[in-house]
Order: sequence, then C-alpha cells, then structure tokens
Amino acid sequence: MTGESPPDVSVVIPTYRGRDALRRSLPPLVADPSVGEIIVIVDGLDDGSVDDLRRLSLLHPKVRWEYVQNGGEMAARDRGAELARGEIVLFLDQDVVAGQGLARRHAQLHAGSPHRLVVGYMPTTSAGRPSFTTRLYARDYERRCNGYETDPESILTHLWGGNFSLRRSDCLAIRLRRPEFAQRERYHSDRELGLRCKQYGLVGVFDRSLRATHLHERDRTSFMRDSRSQGSSLARLHQLHAETLGPLHLATLTAGLPLPLRWLVTACRLPAVERVVETALLGVNRLASAANADGPELATGKLLRRIGQQRGALSATQGSLATQSSSASGNDRCRLGGTMKF
Repeated sequence: MTGESPPDVSVVIPTYRGRDALRRSLPPLVADPSVGEIIVIVDGLDDGSVDDLRRLSLLHPKVRWEYVQNGGEMAARDRGAELARGEIVLFLDQDVVAGQGLARRHAQLHAGSPHRLVVGYMPTTSAGRPSFTTRLYARDYERRCNGYETDPESILTHLWGGNFSLRRSDCLAIRLRRPEFAQRERYHSDRELGLRCKQYGLVGVFDRSLRATHLHERDRTSFMRDSRSQGSSLARLHQLHAETLGPLHLATLTAGLPLPLRWLVTACRLPAVERVVETALLGVNRLASAANADGPELATGKLLRRIGQQRGALSATQGSLATQSSSASGNDRCRLGGTMKF
C-alpha cells in the first residue's frame, strides 16, 4: 500500500422491492464521512422506495437516486457507475449493511493499485433460528470465501457480488451489464462479470476486514424459483464463456451425490417424476422445519435445489444437455468450483 490518499468513493445500490432492506442499509452509509455519495437505482418497481429516497435526498444531499426501466441487477449497477462521480465505485446489494469504515477500507486497497476488483466479506445474520434457505446460503458463501483465501485466482473466476468495488474507469471500460446475459438470468451475473474482468487484466483481491452484514431472507417459494434460475443461468454462463468453462455436462448437475440420490435426481429429468418427488420432499422439509430437525430439513433442501437447478439447466438448453457426456471429468468439476453443491 502506498502513502497516497485514498480516492473518493461512490456507493451504488441497485434495488428491487427493497424498501424495507434500504431502511436498514442506508443509514450507516449516510453517516459515514468516507462515503462521497450514495446512488440508489430503483430497478423498475416502486414499492414506496422512491418516496423514501426523495425525502432522504432532501435531508442528505449525498443521497442520489434514479428510477429506471426494469433491466436486472447488472444493468442497474451499470447505470449507477455512469452516474457516479467518485474514482472508486463500491457496489452493495440492497440487503447488505456496511460495517464501520467499509468504504474507506475499499478505497485504501485501490490506492496506488490500478485495475483491481476488491471483494469484501458479508456474512449473514438472522434474528432467531435462521431458515434452511439462509443456512444453505451461509454455508455456500463461507466455502467460497475460504476458497478465495486458498486460491486467489478464484476471486474473479467465481466472483460473489454484494460487496465489491472497482475503479470507475474500469467499470466504464468493461461495463457491468452484458446484453447477451439477459434479464432472465437472475444468477451468476456477478460471476460472468468476474470472468470478463479477468480477461481485461484485472486482479481480484479479497479481504475479510471489508466487513458488512447480509440480511439474507428467502422463503420456500423463492428458494424453488431461484434454484431453477441458478441452473438456467449456469447453462447460459457456460455458453457465453465456453473457451474458459467448457460445456456444462449433464452429469455435473448430480456430481458428488451418493449413488441412490444421483439416481433420484436423474429420474427427475422426467417432469412427471419431478412433480411427485418435489411434492414429497417439500412435505418432508416442512415437517422437519416445524420440528426443528436440522438434518432432514437441510438434506431435503439440498435435494430440492439440485432438482431445481437441473430443471433450469435443461429448460435453458431445450434438453440438449442430455445428449452430452454422461460423466463429468475432474477438470469439469474443478472449473465449476462447487457451483453445484449438495
């Protein structure tokens, strides 16, 4: 680190149905003197956020906002970077609450070091017993952070957004939004950005001291919908970055499962079987949740996610994955880096 002063920081937050989350995430940023400005991009749905932001911007001029046509998270981030006036743009999700000094520490890691993508740490928090969806998310997130520390190359190849920063000049050169990665791909847009940043020559840096708190919440319906979106997005990611990732093999979607569970998930490629199995697993999951039986609740949740990811990937490729190799090589699994977890 050099002795030069840290550059100015603009914080960009895309929001969609995020009024309640913003009421918790904005106050620490407003109070932080190291934050030059806060730009909130309302992504095509006004749930009362616009009125709140209008009032807040009158009280605190460093709060800026814009309502845009719904185009997805990366399009909203891209617009925020265009509006930003700071040299460094810190991107936070709407449900991520910045810790003390977060913006300052991000800026320090960019000082004297051009072409970096800096990733901070954002463990989950929950009042009371967290849902199985949050526990699965937290487990996967911690594994990814551990992976960043053992293999820094994975910071860009498996970027997990929500608390990361770039120089504005790099944002405008690379562009956060990729039109080919359409709005329907709700997941892996951050990983897609990381792969392009790597191609551009950026270096990924992960630092746990850049701490924030993720107010993660997902109900079962959202969890099931998101699982399918994860699968379809992953298939699209492999299509766009075929030279780096290679094809997405069907066997990858069941990799690491015990043989009986692999057979079960494979059988769910038939929609009629999937409906029966999914209904049964959801019933067991609800019973386990009511009984606070963590083991069965997590196990059924993980199976439901695998089945949803498989369905999403097959739907995105019109079933063409079924014609590919029935066994994923070790290199295939390594490139995926645990994207499909049980």
